[in-house]
Amino acid sequence: MQDIFPSECIKVFRPHLAENGIVVSLPSIGKKYLPYFTRAMWHDLFPDKCYISCADPSLLKYKDTLNGAWFLDNEKGSWLKNLAAWLSLFIKSNVKNKKPSIIFAGSSMGGYASIYLANLVEGSFAFAECPQTNLYNYPGSNLAIEHILHDIDSRAEEHLNLICLFNKQKRIPNVHIFTPATDVHHFGNHVAPYVRAVGNYLKKQSNNAVYFKVTVEHSSQVPVGHAPISKTLFKEHIEHLFFESSKQTDSTTN
Repeated sequence: MQDIFPSECIKVFRPHLAENGIVVSLPSIGKKYLPYFTRAMWHDLFPDKCYISCADPSLLKYKDTLNGAWFLDNEKGSWLKNLAAWLSLFIKSNVKNKKPSIIFAGSSMGGYASIYLANLVEGSFAFAECPQTNLYNYPGSNLAIEHILHDIDSRAEEHLNLICLFNKQKRIPNVHIFTPATDVHHFGNHVAPYVRAVGNYLKKQSNNAVYFKVTVEHSSQVPVGHAPISKTLFKEHIEHLFFESSKQTDSTTN
């Protein structure tokens, strides 16, 4: 599977438990070391599940100019399509009896990637913390567009705007977006426009199987501004999405 997605950008914990469920952790920006994995050590929060932590292959190429690359690639458009293909092969190799529940999770850049992948992998769920939904509307991702895509044509829009992606896929992914109330930029420029577009789509194409939730929260447990949540809250929300996934599976099999 190395030719689909670089093996050095994937860490897999407990592949033998994939049938119990899979958490795929996507990276936020950073390059303290490369490949840069976010929350890889949080795998111990889910001892009964398979946990996969991913790094962004594009950052390896643009490490001298970018802190984050949003998985963008001048030839592929996005490495995330390759990651979805890699995951499909991984499941075929490690799951024999039943289709596993899959939760994509990440903060900021990882939140964008989580929603993107949930669009590609049918039946999966995304937990997206303060995500970018339009890469033109965030300074870091806009810089990545300039460095990586250059003059690529409008076919790239699905990689840059998650509204364009779900319109192309013709379905809304199962998503829980979580944003601190004090992250004003992401709420106004990313979350709110995405929610409006989803609402308009669902009004025309109602689908009762879709799980769509937005939490804008302010409390002593929630960080201030554009910051990731604690391990405790992360575990709580991921476990809830596994529960929702099981309910959705039961409703389609009965």
